[in-house]
Amino acid sequence: MSDGERVAWVTVASAGLGMLAFAVVVLSRILDGTLAGDQPYSFPMIGCMFLIVVPIWVTRAVLLKRNGGTNVGPDERDRDILRRADQTKFGILLMACVVVLALAFNGSDHFWIASAVFAGLGLSFLGGAAVQINGYRRGIPAW
Repeated sequence: MSDGERVAWVTVASAGLGMLAFAVVVLSRILDGTLAGDQPYSFPMIGCMFLIVVPIWVTRAVLLKRNGGTNVGPDERDRDILRRADQTKFGILLMACVVVLALAFNGSDHFWIASAVFAGLGLSFLGGAAVQINGYRRGIPAW
C-alpha cells in the first residue's frame, strides 16, 4: 500500500467519524428539545473539524518522517491519482459554495449556513479520498 493510499484511508475514517460525531451532537440536542438554529454549534463543529484534520496531519507527518532520508516521492501514477482526487474535491466544494450562497441570500440562520460549509468540507474530504482509493485499487481510467 502506498503512502497516498494510507493517507486516503485515514481521511475516510477521520472525515466519516468527524461528520458522524457532529451529527450525533446536533441530533441529540434537537431530540432534547433545542431548536436547530438556537443551539450552540460552534465548539462542537470546531472540535469535529480538528477530529477530521489532526489524524490526517499526523499520518502525513509520520510518513514524511519515515521517508525523510530515502528521497522517496510520488511517481507519475501517484500524481495523476492525486490530481483526480483534487479535481473531485474542488467540484464538491464548488457545489457546496452554491448551497452556502443560496442559504445566505435567503436569510437562513447561521447554524444552517455553517452546517452547509461543514458538510461541504467533509464531503470533499470523503469524495477526494474515495477517488484516491479507487485510483490505487482499480487504476486511473483514461479520458
